[in-house]
Amino acid sequence: MIGGDHAVKFRKLRNLKHLNLKHPGRDATLSAYVWSANELMSVSPGLPELTINIGKPHKSGEVGLGVMAIDRRRRIRPELKRVKVNQFDGTRLEMAFVRSIVGASPALDKMEIEFSAGHGIEDQWSISQELLHLTRASPTARITIK
Repeated sequence: MIGGDHAVKFRKLRNLKHLNLKHPGRDATLSAYVWSANELMSVSPGLPELTINIGKPHKSGEVGLGVMAIDRRRRIRPELKRVKVNQFDGTRLEMAFVRSIVGASPALDKMEIEFSAGHGIEDQWSISQELLHLTRASPTARITIK
């Protein structure tokens, strides 16, 4: 798990071409995981492709603080073209993370979101409607929901 003070050590990651974040582990909180992903993307402004596997089980952590941190630290991601989010539940924190990517990525071509198992069709429909109505920085961005 990379985050907080560790982000400074990773300034070398400026030229990353693909970032694949795997399951954070049982002891990690979702807030710390999403915040770490946000920080890693910040130190990699030329990143064209991101895959994030949110994974379960996890503790939520300080959701309100996590959402505020994501909203406050929103940065333009000029090169991000493809994003894949796996095991998505549609929590406030996950939605804030997706909203920050879609709203700050003018080159975004495709975002693919795959729900985690256990969501009913009505929940998926409701979350999908919210996702499809997000304000997009890229007029050509497509959001695919599985």
